[in-house]
Amino acid sequence: KSVTLSSRESAPWLVEGKVTVKQVREVLSTGNLAPTSLASWFSSYTNLESFDGRGLDVSGTTDFSELFRGSSVKVINLDGWDMSSATSDADMFTGTTNLSTLTLGPDVRLGATSGLGITLAGHTPADGSWVTDDKAWFGSGDNLISRYASGSQDATYIYVWSRGMFSGRFVSNDNVYWLFDPGESNIGTLTIGVGDVNSPLGKNVSEPYDQLPWLSVLADLRQIRIVEFLDGVTPENPVAWFNSTNSDGYSAHLYTGIMSFNGSGLDASAATSFAYFLRGCHTLSTLSGLENWDMSGVTSISGMLDGCGSLTSVEGLANWDVSQVSDFSYLLRNDKDLVSIT
Repeated sequence: KSVTLSSRESAPWLVEGKVTVKQVREVLSTGNLAPTSLASWFSSYTNLESFDGRGLDVSGTTDFSELFRGSSVKVINLDGWDMSSATSDADMFTGTTNLSTLTLGPDVRLGATSGLGITLAGHTPADGSWVTDDKAWFGSGDNLISRYASGSQDATYIYVWSRGMFSGRFVSNDNVYWLFDPGESNIGTLTIGVGDVNSPLGKNVSEPYDQLPWLSVLADLRQIRIVEFLDGVTPENPVAWFNSTNSDGYSAHLYTGIMSFNGSGLDASAATSFAYFLRGCHTLSTLSGLENWDMSGVTSISGMLDGCGSLTSVEGLANWDVSQVSDFSYLLRNDKDLVSIT
């Protein structure tokens, strides 16, 4: 059942002259046909709407480059594809700007040059997110590529493009996500959580303050009014994560809109410093979820809440083990309305 086409134009349905590229709206494969190459097979099929590749045996296919390049395809099903022999998927999805649903089997492999990443027009992180149909996973095109870099998923997943949903994954740990909901009346919520609490990937993230994944997506951080952590996210380097003041070598990222911070889902046990963590968040008035933080390995909380002038109370600090902290400087400096610390 092995077949080889020398070019897109050599496809028998085109050579025989009975079908033109513009007439093809749906492709359905049957019979386990085994192409040696799929390079450019459906490139520039400008009226193509759906592709069902479940009837193809691609276990011996080496070239997937430009397979759908420039096509108008909306729905692609690659369930059952074993792409372990692939040597190229360059521009496989480049220009598929109408793509809305993508079904990927566990042995699909995607590379950085496949064209499915954040360079795909209309599918950047600022446009929306890819979401599994059960909503258990969501992220950017680049996050999706990383998920299939080695073809080692445990099941078939259906991904749907959700326009206007702003989310992504941490580069250091694909199991930890961020999600921004603009909300109503400009009350935006940034949620940072764990996709699968039992995943072997764990809950740790190592990004420093200037490499946090939402920085490249959210144009105005002042949209963030509420910050909440879920499921035990464990930052290893939370220094200045929400710093809003330019000083001490840390650039401000203007989180000056934050009114509420809930850290009940943050695990502090892997951090050695929380210096400047919320410095300069002058509209922060509600601070909760700190009482169970394991601060036993932390050596600095310098400037952690410096300039949070709207705080009237800070609760939970009495529960902290600060036996290793050597730098308490400016912890609560410029918190002019603060009247209670417990």
